[in-house]
Amino acid sequence: MSFLKKSLPYLVLAAAVFAAYANVYSNAFLFDDEQFILDNALLRSWHSLGAIFISSGTAGAGIQDLYYRPLQTLLYLILYQTFGLSTAAFHALNVILHAANAGLIYALGRRLDFKPIAVFLAALIWALHPLQTEAVTYMSSTVDPLYVFFCLCGLLVMLPDFSKRKIAFACPFYLLALLSKETAIIFPLLAASCLFLLDRKRLNAKTYRRLWPLVVTAALYLVGRHFALGGGYDFYKQSNIYTEHISYRIYTFLATLPAYAKLLIWPFGLHMDRNFPVYPDPWHADVIGGALMVLLALGQIIGGKGRRGLPLSWGFLWFASAHALNTGIVLPINGFFFEHWMYWPTVGLFLGAAQNFALWLKAKNLNESIGTPVAIIAAVAALALGVRTSDQNTVWRDPITFYSYTIAQGAKSARVHNNLANAYMDRGDLPDGIKELRAAIKISDAYPQTHHNLALALIALPDRDAHLDEAMIELRRATDIDSNFFQSYELLGNIYDYRGDPWHADLYHGRATEIRKKLGIPAEEYAQPKLVPTH
Repeated sequence: MSFLKKSLPYLVLAAAVFAAYANVYSNAFLFDDEQFILDNALLRSWHSLGAIFISSGTAGAGIQDLYYRPLQTLLYLILYQTFGLSTAAFHALNVILHAANAGLIYALGRRLDFKPIAVFLAALIWALHPLQTEAVTYMSSTVDPLYVFFCLCGLLVMLPDFSKRKIAFACPFYLLALLSKETAIIFPLLAASCLFLLDRKRLNAKTYRRLWPLVVTAALYLVGRHFALGGGYDFYKQSNIYTEHISYRIYTFLATLPAYAKLLIWPFGLHMDRNFPVYPDPWHADVIGGALMVLLALGQIIGGKGRRGLPLSWGFLWFASAHALNTGIVLPINGFFFEHWMYWPTVGLFLGAAQNFALWLKAKNLNESIGTPVAIIAAVAALALGVRTSDQNTVWRDPITFYSYTIAQGAKSARVHNNLANAYMDRGDLPDGIKELRAAIKISDAYPQTHHNLALALIALPDRDAHLDEAMIELRRATDIDSNFFQSYELLGNIYDYRGDPWHADLYHGRATEIRKKLGIPAEEYAQPKLVPTH
């Protein structure tokens, strides 16, 4: 009976997660799922196992980036080899990880000696909050629940006393988190925030020196990552006003805080590819609001005294640590605002706020009078959030629904229009596909894929010959943007074959073959359509 009682919170949390996400399993592959799953050649064979650990996250799709996430690719390899391209299998992976994380969050709160009801409600609200759908419902976002899972395991190993032996045992979990997602590098800061909460000598620098094995693990990972990818920790090389002015990055980060707070309180209008602006000066309401939020948090951290104020202070420290790399202040990044960035920071924020509120009720002797009604209200709020999550899952049902919804929310994204065009063309709707591709190019003429896809749509029209010259212009523009975009060279060669020009056909086919060999991509991958005379 005692075992059942102890297990009940974990079972309820898991059941709540599975209920809220019960409608995701038939949702289609979307967005980056194409690169990470559908077109990932590394998933085709177990022989790719070694290559996974010396390749970038999208290398299997013929794309070079600086995302080193081998455990994500390894899990996808296992799923692909076992279930093929089953959306149910890939969705189940994320949902299971999310349910496990909800249980681990409850365990973390209890290990920190927080009150059971406060911890349970915080974990429940976190697990059912629709802001998490981008990290759970989106199949290729596995890295978020995965690295959080290993980070939580590492913290639970170290708590509550952070002995040398326990810290050493936590290092393998930390390494697994790092191999899941690069942002796990901030794990030592989270461990330090827990020491701040638990150790009476929290203001003594020596208290935190015991965490040195974690720092060594991070250093070894960075060295290994450098040799695996041959690059540094730099994800945003484009020079612009945002990257060149740290003040702009600070103002923009501050402006994101009220926006995140709004979605945490009122989670409607959730969508990807937000058009978040760069703020060049502090005289904007959102920047001022964000600055006030930071000042209030600092005031709580500095002024919070005793156990009554410490949980909330810890929650703010946790949030700041977990969100540090996403601010763009220290390391400029290629995005300013993403919902999945809140997956990890909100863990400590929810736990700390719930515990602080529970301690306040106790201090005011309000537990007996309003404690139960407050718990009921929180449970009802969690239920409402779960319903909202289930509704948000339907947005991800299929490409046309997803991309149309994203555009309707005001997103001005070339990538979204391009993907919507692909969805239209997959169902044979070429006019709408061409319309969306032209809209994508109008927004941003920086992607070779868009011009290539437009060429494919033009040569698929019934009156193909009338559009071949335009298609060739689009293909040449694709190669101007990316000289290694071999798909366009190959398709140009096919068009010249169709027109009876073997000299140009051999020239472009040779260029495509040369690039394929350089990138190590088999000839059968991404083969372009050959044009057959219609008469």
